[in-house]
Amino acid sequence: MLAFITSLRHPQNSSDYGRVELLLQWTLRSIANQTSGEYLVFVVANQVPSFELPERVHFVEVDFPSPAPNGGRHTAREAVLWDKGTKLAVGLIAAAGYDPEYVMIFDSDDFIHRDVVKFADANPGRPGWYISDGWRYSRATNAYRPLRGFNDECGTSYILPFAVYAVPAHASVNDTQEQLADAFGDRLLEIIGSHLHLVEWLAARGHVIEKLPIRGAVHHVDTGENHSRITIRGLARPYSRRLLREYAIAPSRSRAQTWWSAIGPRALINLPRDLGFRAYKSAVKTKRALRSRRGALRLTLDRLTIPIEGVLERLALRGRAWRRRVVDSGDRALLIVGPGAGSIGDEAMYQSFLLNSPLPVSVIARNANDLARPPAELRARFSPLPNLLYGGVISRMRALADFRRMLESASSVSVVGADVVDGKYNPKASVRRFRTAGVAARMGIPAQILGFSWNEAPDPAALRAVRKVPPAVRLLARDPISAERLIRSGASNVRAAADLAFLTKPSADLPSTIEAWLRGQRGRRIVIVNSNPRLAGSFPDQMAEYCYLVRCLVARGESCVLLPHDSRDLGRGSEIAHLRRLADEIRPSPHVLSLPETLEPGEVVRLAQYASLTISGRMHLAILSAVAGVPTVGLDYQGKFEGLYRLLDIADLRVPQGELDGRLVESVERALAQLESYSGSLRRALPDVIRLAERNFEMLNEN
Repeated sequence: MLAFITSLRHPQNSSDYGRVELLLQWTLRSIANQTSGEYLVFVVANQVPSFELPERVHFVEVDFPSPAPNGGRHTAREAVLWDKGTKLAVGLIAAAGYDPEYVMIFDSDDFIHRDVVKFADANPGRPGWYISDGWRYSRATNAYRPLRGFNDECGTSYILPFAVYAVPAHASVNDTQEQLADAFGDRLLEIIGSHLHLVEWLAARGHVIEKLPIRGAVHHVDTGENHSRITIRGLARPYSRRLLREYAIAPSRSRAQTWWSAIGPRALINLPRDLGFRAYKSAVKTKRALRSRRGALRLTLDRLTIPIEGVLERLALRGRAWRRRVVDSGDRALLIVGPGAGSIGDEAMYQSFLLNSPLPVSVIARNANDLARPPAELRARFSPLPNLLYGGVISRMRALADFRRMLESASSVSVVGADVVDGKYNPKASVRRFRTAGVAARMGIPAQILGFSWNEAPDPAALRAVRKVPPAVRLLARDPISAERLIRSGASNVRAAADLAFLTKPSADLPSTIEAWLRGQRGRRIVIVNSNPRLAGSFPDQMAEYCYLVRCLVARGESCVLLPHDSRDLGRGSEIAHLRRLADEIRPSPHVLSLPETLEPGEVVRLAQYASLTISGRMHLAILSAVAGVPTVGLDYQGKFEGLYRLLDIADLRVPQGELDGRLVESVERALAQLESYSGSLRRALPDVIRLAERNFEMLNEN
């Protein structure tokens, strides 16, 4: 069965609500024209329609406030999405009681092809469809045009399995808008209230939908109630009887008036303007498509250039300058760091190395902006080599020549590893890390990859690279599971170690605002809460779950610090903005502190010393919390928390990927109930873990 779901705007935000109801009548007439009866319709609105609803149509009344209290039909987009999204969520909850296989959300003024239900009924178990080709119809001119890229222009575009919307079992049609937002989380605005990026949103979660093989809908414009204010200018097709036959659209004008509007003088006068507008729209669509494909194209090019670059490097290494080994090495340890500007985890590893190194250090990075604290403050030199790990092939070869000259004064080369060497983020940069360490080893300079994790399914290019690393290069696995995986992958000289961040020392104090808030929470346990927006694909209902979690914690007498751990915007918005939105979703409370910016690594450890538990999808926040003796409930990704927990002798605080649906709250409650046990295990394991972290400096001490 197919459930059609729509909503009506608030009466206060309509110039003529009678017109809104008339448009709905025409749309419902179009749906009633279906050639199969396997459907139901759900209409959600603030006011019961004044006309009798057709058979199979269910009405759900809500009392949501007007999205624009001052009235008027041209409401701000954010308010429209909020009003529309929450109403459609109510429609989904109402439809859940009828167990539909598919859902089609539609705009209440559009028209739907008579065979849509028949097609869906004949194709059970499919991933869903989008309407790529449809029609645009103007009632003002009684003319229409073909519309390509229909799903980019119109909300009546998708037929999806009901399960895609993950309607929470506890949600009710009587819920408030805030409760609905908590229940549906990111889905409310991403795929329910808006249709613009639905295909990409689904694809990012491994759900690829198909193109509907029929012109499934008609985008109705010039109605007087369109939010988009789209119209048809220039030449168009005069009304055809097929519109009546396939979409139940009755003509709005006489034949003579229709032809005059569609191809008459005014249409001809507007033709240049119309063509220019359509060319502009086409250019915008092309730009969007190119942007989305650019990443995939770059990855493909990287994979093609990796072996070419390898051949060039091998040829260069046969040159006279490269064949000459460095005999009288210098006394400086070279540290190669990644582009971690804004990442507290990367900053913690970089600072830990400089503060614990027994030798003077020269830091190699893309540029000074990659380091929050300048190396000079930590008694180190800085050498920018922007193309050593990144950039084109020719730039890489030039950077290698500069690197060769730096080796003359080097006693060792250490490459920061962490979670970026298995190729999951950037295969080319991962390969270059291994090759750069290999170059140093071939020149007679001791080299190592500092404590890093290894994915169970590494990128093929990274896998080939780790197998080709010279045996002299030390591969320091930061957890026992990564060590096992590396050995199975065919790597040599694998050594047990731990992450450099375990050597972070707590700061002497915290910002005054945090200190003042902590003093006000005496008698309450502190819980550090961190939510990583990059995990939205792995945990689709993350925002809703976190809102529910924080409210539960405060209700049971805990206090929460919303702590951002990364200030970068990596495609899903920054963590700071993400947590600010979480704070906005939660009712203001003196027991919830939302930090407006990231802290220094030492400050994170200092804050954790006040806490009882941390909740995070960030590996290094879990590590810095562990330094303070605080366990972390971790949202697992790429199997990396598993290794950390084995290292810390904590085996059951991971939350596996998928819909959270209360699982995070259950894990946190279990952790708080057994806090003494977890904290005790952590305290017992920590001294051995710190000794493993110190192995990152064994090579330096040997020289």
